Amino acid sequence: MTHFGEAQFKLFEQLLVAARPRILVIVNALASRLYLQVRSATVRANEDLGCHIDVIADRKVPVLFSGFPTYMDHFTRARLEWHMRHVLTQLSLTEKAAALDHIDAVPETPGRQRKSRLGARSLPSNGV
Repeated sequence: MTHFGEAQFKLFEQLLVAARPRILVIVNALASRLYLQVRSATVRANEDLGCHIDVIADRKVPVLFSGFPTYMDHFTRARLEWHMRHVLTQLSLTEKAAALDHIDAVPETPGRQRKSRLGARSLPSNGV
């Protein structure tokens, strides 16, 4: 990559951190190759989601590589849109499940009452 290209990519990375995207779609083959080349230390394929995951400012962001939408037929564009929704939905469900697991993992102290997920009070934890 040229000096100018490196400067442009650094600017892109700064903007990427500031934007805090939920998903990143790179729609150019050359841009995709450069992205993978420069960010190879943080990008990993995720077989379950069918995309790559990159760590951007300590956040895991799904990355999809695609052709340019203008040159896609209707069905390919629809499939890309579906895939984006699918990835975001799966991540949302995973985050919600992780949050619930974290709530359930909070240890109870003797005499402390905790609300269950349904909003009802649980009995104090006294070992019985």
